[in-house]
Parts: sequence; C-alpha cells; structure tokens
Amino acid sequence: MVSDLEDDVFLQSSLIEMYGKCGLVGKAWQVFNLSGFGYNGERKRDVALWTSMLAVYGRNGDFEKVIVLFKLEMLREGISPDGVAFVTVISACGHTGHVKLGIQYFESMVSDFGLEPGPEHYTQREPV
Repeated sequence: MVSDLEDDVFLQSSLIEMYGKCGLVGKAWQVFNLSGFGYNGERKRDVALWTSMLAVYGRNGDFEKVIVLFKLEMLREGISPDGVAFVTVISACGHTGHVKLGIQYFESMVSDFGLEPGPEHYTQREPV
C-alpha cells in the first residue's frame, strides 16, 4: 500500500493543500518536491500538483512566488496549465499590481493553450 503513494497524485495534492491551508507552506513545498516520482524514478508532476502548489502560495499571500513558480518552473517543465491554474495566476497578478501581466496570461490562456475563459477568469482584478 505504501508504494501506491508514489502514484497517488490526488493524495499528494491533498497533502499539499492541507499543509497550505494550515499555513505550513514549507511542508507543502516539501511534499511537492517529493511528489510525482514513479517506480522508474522519472518525475511526472501533473497540473493538479502544480495548481495545488500555486494555490498554497496564493492562499498564504506570496503572490510573487505564484507568478515565478508558474512562469519559470511549471511552464518550463512542460506542464500545460488548466483553467484553475490560470485563475490562481491571474489573481496573483491582480494582487501584486501586475495587471498588464495578468491580461497577458488571460490572452495566453486562450491563444496559446486553447482554454475557454469562464466567469472566474473575468472577475480577477487588481484589489481596490
């Protein structure tokens, strides 16, 4: 049973989110860094794991880290973001005053990734 942990992305994602909701960002990061390894030692972190980690940083107010992690690590690892990942990133852009960057990500969501924006994507804006 313990060996199934390596392939259980939902369990790994739940652990990351649990630590994040408790404010234990470092613990969430540790689980994230240990996640996604298969039996052959190859790393295969998917969009759910990445989105969970992005959400942890966003939930804990580290919006700059959300943007950096998305741009410099997630996309470079070849992970195609989903709509939930984009909500997190666009929200982070709004919270940091990077409105133009948020608009670029919104446009990229449609043009580069073929995702259809939902109402949640339109409601992310710079805080008043």
